[in-house]
Amino acid sequence: MYVEGDFYGTSSAFRLRHAYGSWGGLLAGQTWSTFVDDANMPNTIDFESPLAFPSLRQAQLRWTSNINDKASWSVAVEDNKSTITAPPIPGKPEYVMPDFVGRIKADYGRMHSFVAGFIGAARFRPAEGDPDTVTLWGGVVSEKYRIASKDSVYAQFTFGDGVGRYRSAITAVPDENNRLQPLGVLAVIGGYEHYWTPVLSSNGVYGVSSAPHKDYFASDLNTRLDYAAINLLYWFLPDRAWAGVEYLYGRREVFSGDNGSARRLQFAVRFNLP
Repeated sequence: MYVEGDFYGTSSAFRLRHAYGSWGGLLAGQTWSTFVDDANMPNTIDFESPLAFPSLRQAQLRWTSNINDKASWSVAVEDNKSTITAPPIPGKPEYVMPDFVGRIKADYGRMHSFVAGFIGAARFRPAEGDPDTVTLWGGVVSEKYRIASKDSVYAQFTFGDGVGRYRSAITAVPDENNRLQPLGVLAVIGGYEHYWTPVLSSNGVYGVSSAPHKDYFASDLNTRLDYAAINLLYWFLPDRAWAGVEYLYGRREVFSGDNGSARRLQFAVRFNLP
């Protein structure tokens, strides 16, 4: 059994992050989605990580089996709480079915590889007439290569219709006939982590997420999101704690053509408890 929480909820309220149990290859409860490569998360001070990186914890039932001593496969049935933009008619969104997720991951020497895919659905039920259901799907390819004792280079490519739900984004919008259409997304990140000394490291990462243009998209819908971060961390207490500083840049562009950017300098100290 494993339970983890923090006080990063609304108004610093307690938030449950992980709560699951496992027995052999079976896992049940809330934890990182099977679609998320938690072994290749960019080491940023920013708590949210790059927007192009799938990052979602949800309730699930997962089965994992080894292919060999270096690779495994998993299949899961996961909760689906996709957010849709409802048509301007009376009705309500419905959660038709869970997400069905599969993945393969492998660690061969210095190389870490991860491939995953999911299929799901979103539905809007009007007050009158038949329900409107669309299929959601997505894939992710994630790679990390250790080029020195601790240095590593990493990249990830995410794509699909409705895959934005793995960043808690909108998955479907109405077209000019008030019929739901899934929102396509293409996203990529790349980064490099370097250790200047055994206790001093830096991580630089850049990510971009974009949606192909459709005539029926609202003018304030995101068409492109850019994210860049670079930091310097000092590790102490035998790698169980660090203090650091990070520069973060973000840019947002919507379908009307309007765009804006922001910059932030963030300082943090972290302690990893046993």
